Amino acid sequence: MKFFKIGAAEMLIATAVSQLPEKTPGEESIVIELFACALRQLSTIIPDNAGYDSAKLIANLRAAHTSGKSAFGLG
Repeated sequence: MKFFKIGAAEMLIATAVSQLPEKTPGEESIVIELFACALRQLSTIIPDNAGYDSAKLIANLRAAHTSGKSAFGLG
């Protein structure tokens, strides 16, 4: 069983969802892009509410997920 840290699952799903608009015609592609954006916002809201500098944390989270570290999260 694989455990994800805070924000890892949301970022992983957002990354997968953000690839779909290129393959989706019409207005649905815009809705899919906005859904991916909303998923990324969850990873920002959590550290903000805890009083942390979310900009730095999210930059590290995105960099880790871009380099293939899909289980990387906050905390």
